[in-house]
Amino acid sequence: MQKLFNLLQHYGILTVVPMSECYFLVKNLPKKTKLSKELIKLNFEKYAPFTAKKVLRYQVNAEQLYLWFVKKEYRQFILMPESYLISLALPPQERIYIFQGEINKVFVIAKGVMQEAFELADDDTVQLSLLQDQYAIQSVVKKSAVEYEQFLKKGIEKLTPQALLSFWQLEFSKDKILSYILEKLTYPILFFIAFFILVSYTQSYFMQKKQTTLEETLHSLKSQNKVVKNQIYNYNNKVRMLQNFTDKELRQPDAFGIINLLYDVIKPEDKAKLVYFSFDDSGVQIRIETKEDGIRYLNRLNKIDIFKSVVIQSSRTNRRTKEKIFTFAIELKGYNGK
Repeated sequence: MQKLFNLLQHYGILTVVPMSECYFLVKNLPKKTKLSKELIKLNFEKYAPFTAKKVLRYQVNAEQLYLWFVKKEYRQFILMPESYLISLALPPQERIYIFQGEINKVFVIAKGVMQEAFELADDDTVQLSLLQDQYAIQSVVKKSAVEYEQFLKKGIEKLTPQALLSFWQLEFSKDKILSYILEKLTYPILFFIAFFILVSYTQSYFMQKKQTTLEETLHSLKSQNKVVKNQIYNYNNKVRMLQNFTDKELRQPDAFGIINLLYDVIKPEDKAKLVYFSFDDSGVQIRIETKEDGIRYLNRLNKIDIFKSVVIQSSRTNRRTKEKIFTFAIELKGYNGK
């Protein structure tokens, strides 16, 4: 906006109206009130301490209106109040700002808007005290003339196309238009150039604003998506861990597979046979009848992978066959949470 502002100033389209050349007033309006320039001048010109040549206005919000009563005529199309530019740079906190110089410039910010803007010849403590009482403000900030120029520059940078259009003046008499055209023959071209620049800047401004909004929305969606992804990832991990635990620790053994393994323990050349098989929650119990030592079968059973432990629970002799019967207690791996 600084470049456009300087360009409009350079070609005599815009000028800044000093605080010394105007009187500022803020008025509260009923909701949905729309006033023409003629009605504004008719209703509020009486508040100006002089006969105003022109009245500048800016709608702050639906209920508040900034007014500047200008002392003299200006030939430019855009009249930009100096105090408005400063107000754009001032923080919204309720404070009284005094920019000190040969002539002090006083600004009162209350309820988020500029309430007062005027020049003061010296440190008028009485006037300052009245302002503090009127607006119930204790904070008074004093700044230098150098800082004033910095605030002015900052206000120009914050200027929007809507504000420029608000201060666009079109009330020109035929004599003034003819005089202006005769003085600056190149004005029509410059006008269209400035208008084109203004339209381009306005379009760029809204496009940038839209881009910023979309980027913020995208960032918000990415953040939400990240949270959902983390939740899904954690859920899948829990499911995977539960599945692994179930597969490893709670798997149900195959009873027929166990019987086949047990029959493989007794080889054809062995003088032994499986005479008993039991399978329940406590594990597997078998009895092998043989004329040989039961340690041989204990060792074979211990080599089977799905058996966690194998012990000879008891042994006795079959009175009829005179062969020994060994009872083996077998604990299975990963069965019933073990």
